[in-house]
Amino acid sequence: MSQITLSQLTAFVTVAKKKNYSKAAAALRKDRKTISEQVEYLELNLGYKLFEKSGRKLELTDKGEKLSHRAQLLSADISTFESFALSLFDTDLETLSVCFDESIPQIWLTSLRRSCLAKKINLDLIKVSREHGEKLLKTAQCQFGMFLAKGQVINSELYWKSLPPVSVSAFTHQDSLLLTQVPCSIRALASQKQRVYSSVTSNTDKYPLLLSDSRVFENDLDLLLGGLVDEPSWAFAQSSRAKNP
Repeated sequence: MSQITLSQLTAFVTVAKKKNYSKAAAALRKDRKTISEQVEYLELNLGYKLFEKSGRKLELTDKGEKLSHRAQLLSADISTFESFALSLFDTDLETLSVCFDESIPQIWLTSLRRSCLAKKINLDLIKVSREHGEKLLKTAQCQFGMFLAKGQVINSELYWKSLPPVSVSAFTHQDSLLLTQVPCSIRALASQKQRVYSSVTSNTDKYPLLLSDSRVFENDLDLLLGGLVDEPSWAFAQSSRAKNP
């Protein structure tokens, strides 16, 4: 499956709201053909139809309805994040360095990179643990950091702002026995090994969303996904990584 783009997501959300390509195009200040093509490309990527014609209106299909709610939340998150990202810019800024941890959605980082590219700003993106990130910020090796709050006290030497919440879902291998339970219970999740997508290995009792006593910490996504294939286990990750609604 090809990567879903922000323009496809925006077109889908707007068409779902306006129920018409022409009205969606007017709202986005694009031509009708561009909007219809973005939706068609999204449908090709997903492998199923999102809309059905009902007279002069476009109505969401069952799968389109399921995807619509999540897409609206993600679109709102991106819009809020873009506003925050743009507020960081200084007119004379030539280089921007940002450190972040595994909890930050890739689509946020892509949006920030595109904004910097448009303003001809060189962007350094460095993935580190929150503890390491705070050291980089205090020593001026990075200008900004984005990290999971984890209910910890913010370092008094740092100035901070809150970002939109990140939606997470439980992921497992497609042949996992956990998928035989719909919905899957917390007890079932707790009975299997949990793979924690994080650089943090100390003070784990305070880390959010720990359900299983049997757990391993991995801060590389490919390693984590490989672990889900190699042994019965599951992991929390950003909902935006799911291919299906």
